[in-house]
Amino acid sequence: FLRCLIECLRRLGGMPREVLTDNMAAIVTVSGGARRKHPRILQFERDFGLRIRLCRARSPETKGKVESSNRFVSWLLPYQGTLKDTQAIVAALSKIEAESDRSVSEETGVPPIALFREEKERLRELPPQRLIESYSSESYRERVPPTMLVRVRGNLYSVPRALIGRDVVSTVAGGYVYISDARTGEAVAQHRLSDRRVNYLEEHYKEALRGLVDDGDIDEMCRKNLERMAGL
Repeated sequence: FLRCLIECLRRLGGMPREVLTDNMAAIVTVSGGARRKHPRILQFERDFGLRIRLCRARSPETKGKVESSNRFVSWLLPYQGTLKDTQAIVAALSKIEAESDRSVSEETGVPPIALFREEKERLRELPPQRLIESYSSESYRERVPPTMLVRVRGNLYSVPRALIGRDVVSTVAGGYVYISDARTGEAVAQHRLSDRRVNYLEEHYKEALRGLVDDGDIDEMCRKNLERMAGL
C-alpha cells in the first residue's frame, strides 16, 4: 500500500495535506467497531507529514468517492482478451485516464484536468529521496538453493556459494538489488535490477564451476555461459 501511495504522490508531483482511503487491512485493524491504524502507517504519517484519512462506512461523500474511482478497472472489460502483458494494461489505463481527465464533469461543469492544474499549485514538496526509498523499497527473504540464485520480482540473482542453505534478504531500491545475510545483516551481493531471467555475477558463477571443470577452463567457460544467459 505504501509503495503504491508513494508512486501516486510522485505522479501528482507533490503532496496534499491528506489522502482519503478505504478501511483496508493494510492500513487499519477493525475490532468491535473501533478502527486502529497500524504502527507503520502512523510512522509514515509522521515522517511524511501526510494524514491518511479513513472513509466513513456507508457515506457517499467518502466511501462513494473511493468506489467511483475503482470503476476505472471495470472500464478495462472491453479490452477482454487483448491485453497480453503488464505494459498493455498500463497503456490501456493511461488512455482511459486521459479520456476521463478531458471529459466535462456533470457536477463541476469543467474537465477534471482543469481543476487539477489549479490544485497542483497547492501541493507540497515530496520529502527527501532517502526517506522515500526507506518506504518504497521491497524486501524478500529466501533460503539459498544449490543454484546460488534467489528470486526477486520473478527473476534470479546470484549470491556467494558459501551461503547455500542459509537465509538471505534481498532488497530492491534505487534500481539495484541488495542482498544481505539474514542472520548477520552483512551485505553479500549487489546487482543492478534487470529484466533478464538469470543474473549471475562473474565471481559467483566461477565459484559454481569450481570442482566441476578444470581450473584452466573456468574463465573461458564462464564467459561463454554468461553470454548465453544474457540472451535468455
